[in-house]
Amino acid sequence: MIAALYIDPRGCYPSMPGVDTWDESRDADNYAGPWPVVAHPPCGPWSALRHLSRKESLVMGDRGNIYVRHGKEPGVYLYSHWGGHDMPSELREVLKRGDRLDDAQYLTRIIFCALVGNRDWDKTDGYGISATPGDNEHALLVVDTEAQRVFVTEFPHGSAPDGDGLSFADYCKLSDAALERFSENA
Repeated sequence: MIAALYIDPRGCYPSMPGVDTWDESRDADNYAGPWPVVAHPPCGPWSALRHLSRKESLVMGDRGNIYVRHGKEPGVYLYSHWGGHDMPSELREVLKRGDRLDDAQYLTRIIFCALVGNRDWDKTDGYGISATPGDNEHALLVVDTEAQRVFVTEFPHGSAPDGDGLSFADYCKLSDAALERFSENA
């Protein structure tokens, strides 16, 4: 006998002999044994292939912008028509990598590539790069590569973001709940 955890009840495991199935209705987080386990947790949003995951917030009309600048130099807006709600966590993942954090040109490209992921490179809508902001449903994230800080401000913003923001390191340490509070705190 084995236990199959986090399974789809429409999949192959329910019809297999010798398998104790744990789908969402049984809450696999509560499995305490005694059988060996085959687990299929919902890994889309957390795996190395998360850019292929179609999360609920990846919906047309969930618009968001990230503004990347180097000190007082003019910056650029990165626009998503699909995943505005996920932009704070996407930004956190990019900053955690630690690549080119003091280089506005490269960091802007790295952030944009993370937002688009492996989807929509051949399409002409959904994402944009501009000197002016696109539509927006969320507070604006401002990334300052010179100050090494992330700010959140009203949209559209003036020349200075509100408050002191967070250092890149502190932004990366935010839990999901704290990140959501920070990104809505304009």
